[in-house]
Amino acid sequence: MKKIKIFLASSIVEFARERDELELFIRNVSDKFEDNYDTKIIPLRCENVDTRMALDGKQEEFNQLIRDSEMCFFIFFTKVGEITRQEFDVAFKRFVSNPEHKPQIYVYFKTVPDDVHVDDSIMDFMRTIDETYRHYYSHFSNIDTIKLRILLNLKMQEMDFVKVEIKGDKCLVDQVGVLSLQNVSEFANNKELAALNAELNNVEEQYVQMKPIYERGNFGDEFCREYVRVCAKRQQLKEMLDTLKQNIFELSLNLSRDEVRGDLTPRQREAYRLLELGDSKGCMAVLDADDIDDEFERFEREQEMESKRKASVYVREHKLAIDVLQTMYDYKERFAEIDKRYEKIVAAALKYRVELGVLYDYAFYYHGQNECDKALAVAEKYRAFCEDPTYGVSDYDRSRLYSVMGRLYRKTDKQDLSEIFFLRTIQIREKLVATNEEYKLDLASVYQNIGVIYNDTRQFDKAEKYLLAAQRTFNSYTGAPQLDNPFPARNFNALGKMYAETKRYEQAEKCFNSSLEFCKKYSQITPHCFEFYWGVCLQSFGEMYMSMGQYAKAVQQFSQAVEVRQALTWENPSANEPYLKASQESLKQAQQLAD
Repeated sequence: MKKIKIFLASSIVEFARERDELELFIRNVSDKFEDNYDTKIIPLRCENVDTRMALDGKQEEFNQLIRDSEMCFFIFFTKVGEITRQEFDVAFKRFVSNPEHKPQIYVYFKTVPDDVHVDDSIMDFMRTIDETYRHYYSHFSNIDTIKLRILLNLKMQEMDFVKVEIKGDKCLVDQVGVLSLQNVSEFANNKELAALNAELNNVEEQYVQMKPIYERGNFGDEFCREYVRVCAKRQQLKEMLDTLKQNIFELSLNLSRDEVRGDLTPRQREAYRLLELGDSKGCMAVLDADDIDDEFERFEREQEMESKRKASVYVREHKLAIDVLQTMYDYKERFAEIDKRYEKIVAAALKYRVELGVLYDYAFYYHGQNECDKALAVAEKYRAFCEDPTYGVSDYDRSRLYSVMGRLYRKTDKQDLSEIFFLRTIQIREKLVATNEEYKLDLASVYQNIGVIYNDTRQFDKAEKYLLAAQRTFNSYTGAPQLDNPFPARNFNALGKMYAETKRYEQAEKCFNSSLEFCKKYSQITPHCFEFYWGVCLQSFGEMYMSMGQYAKAVQQFSQAVEVRQALTWENPSANEPYLKASQESLKQAQQLAD
């Protein structure tokens, strides 16, 4: 069994309840990891160590526990004791000398009320950390902030295969809620998040008042228009909140990555502190574009190796600013500034051959903006480095690029090129799956993508081969249940369409029924993931019956598709109205033929 030791410094004697809560949290997480991954997380506290060490004065044995830890957490309130400073020095010297850069060191100062006296040792230690150790420290109001750091750093350092994500106000580990985000600093202090929540609450109040009137059907056209507007606004705000929370969570991940690297610049340290306080504008002032550019230009005149090092810093600081801009919904020019900053860091990455992964980020950004030609232009530049062994780009990163290029060429109706890049992705990911099962879901998705390409180009034997391979690969995955993954519904639907195209109607009917059963079952658990594909499958089912001349059955399927898509359209008109109109038109044609 793998063991990961987390040292909780003796400085937190002021935090009796919080320390107990932290230890309990670590042990609860450890219980899950022991069952699922044969990994034990061990919290180390001074009072849990054999008391004979203290009685015999064997401080060196205690220091060795620190050196052997994977992580050390130092948490302060009103004072910093001399023993704790010594423990920090032991941990830091081990971190600097250890090629694996362990133990990772995390320092937190609790926000102090105005009426609480703070010892001079606090400010003195902050200065020492900044000026001598050049290490990152942060502030927190609630111990949940540190719980999230523990989770993220466990994932980043020791267990990258563990799925840590957010859903609503919860942080999930392998889809099980373990922590509320409401008290975590960067979420609790974010002004944009608070403003969106307040606006959603106002809209929810209108929605709750109007919904009963709508359901009774006693309303006029003006009320109907207003109700549709309120429903659309409600859905839009929910989506904006989910996106903003995800972006804030990505910033938390970036903070964890940068902490692990151990080379945060003063500007990054201050930016992250401001982010945790919810001050995005202050953060952007610290990450001022002109200041970053001026500093970079000064360093550009230095030796080549120093220029490369600073270029790496330049790219990461601008990338941090881009990540922040993604969360600033009130800033109307954010996309224009994102474009400008990406242009700068891509130019620097290409010039100095550093942080080349930012080209993938840029291409993926354009993909999300549906600017396929721009995305492909950047992706092709990155491909040159991915295929040059000099740059050491990993197989997985190369497969990610090929997969995106496959999707981009499919969007631009270049099916032959799309096929080439999907096949290259498959070749890499089949090798990756042989060493780590976690890549199976990625592989299944690519099998499905190329299966659809072959179906569109009427290469039905190949389409069937890959769509069935996608199903087998997904079903063989033994990791955490994918309750929010609509892959099976999509794949059964794709198989059904392929069988219908080749007039194997009995098999097509079975596949469509399987897709519908899957959607009906899991839409009760995660409706936002499956109700859309429910409508897609009903529409495909109806189209098959139309091709068979069974118009009465087609009417039945199209009617259900209209019903499902009508409900979705009330929630989000702009996204679902085109699909609803398509089903309504299909229903009309089927009814005419059935009559």
